[in-house]
Amino acid sequence: MKKLKIILIGMMVIPGVTVAKVELPDFRPYGGLDYMFIDTVNYGGEANLGAVRGKLGAELNPYLALEGSVGTGVISDHDDRFNDKLKLTQIWGLYIRGILPLHDRIKVYGLLGVTRTEFEGTPADTGQTQSYHTAGYSYGLGFEVFPLDNLAIIVEFASLIDELEISGSRDENELEISGISIGAKYYF
Repeated sequence: MKKLKIILIGMMVIPGVTVAKVELPDFRPYGGLDYMFIDTVNYGGEANLGAVRGKLGAELNPYLALEGSVGTGVISDHDDRFNDKLKLTQIWGLYIRGILPLHDRIKVYGLLGVTRTEFEGTPADTGQTQSYHTAGYSYGLGFEVFPLDNLAIIVEFASLIDELEISGSRDENELEISGISIGAKYYF
């Protein structure tokens, strides 16, 4: 019985491996770097932050890509309600991109995935720095223009975290994080 299961599983896997080999020419790995203009809303206060992100991913075919990103904050801000200082320390994400090629050198894509962020906040009333982290579903739209065959200039808007409770916060309140990214990708 065990041998039969192994044979049946093998029969199901082998066609997938064969199909993967057939589609391998469409596989295009890439790496990129972008700058994010991040808008955060928390406790009714708003802060504008900046971050630098690195990306690694691969187009599995002309219409679908998988992407991971990691970044760190480079600009902190004080929220406009409580005057608390807020700094993004880390941002991580895993995304699926649905791609619509408009031309050989122009692509539009939709983004769906998960993002995790870590912040340091210093409330104006206590002056003690605290760490906050949150994770949630993300979605967005992007645009790529290829000035060279392997180099793309990107512009992307994403709602990174939308109305989720953040752990470690004063009141377990809601947080919204969105961003506009400008950067470049190199396709290997």
